Amino acid sequence: MKEEVEILKKILALLPILLVAGLFTFSADNQQTKDKQEASEPVVQRMMTDPGGGW
Repeated sequence: MKEEVEILKKILALLPILLVAGLFTFSADNQQTKDKQEASEPVVQRMMTDPGGGW
């Protein structure tokens, strides 16, 4: 019985560490996918200009 309790205590002590490590890896992976989805070509804006000439 004591051995089982010790094993459970060890597992419970490791859980927060594993959760934090998992969150860091997930957020880093998520950040990379966001970067890849950006537009690769620059957007060209054209403005209407007055052709001039005449009244």
